[in-house]
Amino acid sequence: MLRNHGVGTFVEVSAHPVLVMAVQESTEAAGREAVTVGTLRRNEGGACRVLASFAAAWVRGVAADWQPAAFAGTGAGRVDLPTYAFQQSRYWPRPLTGWLGDMTAAGLGSADRRLL
Repeated sequence: MLRNHGVGTFVEVSAHPVLVMAVQESTEAAGREAVTVGTLRRNEGGACRVLASFAAAWVRGVAADWQPAAFAGTGAGRVDLPTYAFQQSRYWPRPLTGWLGDMTAAGLGSADRRLL
């Protein structure tokens, strides 16, 4: 068995993975741990399904370099998540400073009267 030779991750590349559960059960029966995922599923194909499968492996500890695979050229990056529920970071746009009726901030000239 490959698991006896140090293999700990199994990816079944198939449109309908049927061996994933058997591999998982056999490694558990042998008292070993393994990460097993399929790439596609029946009636669920495409890049989104493949990325979801690889994400399932990643959350179980499989290392992945996501930049070239899925996010190249998008400017996406990792964000540190809070370590406990009450640590919060807000990502709302910062409010504009100054008088709210100042139309010059929007690139418009003065209207010679105040806005209501």
